[in-house]
Amino acid sequence: MPPTPVSLEPRPRQRYTPYRRTREPTWLDALNSCIAKSKSKLSWIHELKREQGNIATHIMTPVLTCIVHEQPGEEIQMLLRRAASTYSDAIEAAESIVRSRLQVDGKVLVHFYGRVEDDGRANSHCRYKMVDISYTYSLDNWPVTECRSTGATKNAARQNAARKLIESEAYCMFVRKSKRASRR
Repeated sequence: MPPTPVSLEPRPRQRYTPYRRTREPTWLDALNSCIAKSKSKLSWIHELKREQGNIATHIMTPVLTCIVHEQPGEEIQMLLRRAASTYSDAIEAAESIVRSRLQVDGKVLVHFYGRVEDDGRANSHCRYKMVDISYTYSLDNWPVTECRSTGATKNAARQNAARKLIESEAYCMFVRKSKRASRR
C-alpha cells in the first residue's frame, strides 16, 4: 500500500467574531485607579446579615491606609493661628495645636505647612503669627464608617461604598477643604 500524502491546510477562518460584552467603567474601577495613583492601600470589612425570609444583605466598609492633605477653611485657620514673640514659637504653637486636634481622632501628623506673618511691631509678644496653614496626616488601617454600604451582593455593596468614598472627596486622592469652609 502506497503512503498517502498528508497536506496541512489552514483552518478555515471563522465567519463571525465571538461576542465579547464590553464592560462600562464602574465606581470600583475609579476608586482602584485613584488608590493606585495615590499609592494608598485599600481593604474591605465584610459583614453578612440575614433578614426575614433568609435574604442575605452584605455590608462592606472600606479600610484605608493613606496620606491625606487638608487645607482648613478660614474659620478653622482662625482657631489654629497663635501669635508669638518669635518666629519659631509661632510655628511650634500652630503645629502643636494641629497635632493635638489630629490625635483626638487617632491620626498622625506627617507634614505641617504655613507661612509666618510679621506685623512689624518690635518687642511685641504677638509679633508673628501663622497664616495659610495646611498639613498632611496619615491614616493607618482607618475604617471609613461614613462610607459603609449595603447591597444584595458583595460587589453591589462595594460599588456603593466606592461611590460614597469618591463623592465624599475626603480621603487620599483629593485636596480636602474643611467641612466648615465658607461656600463661594
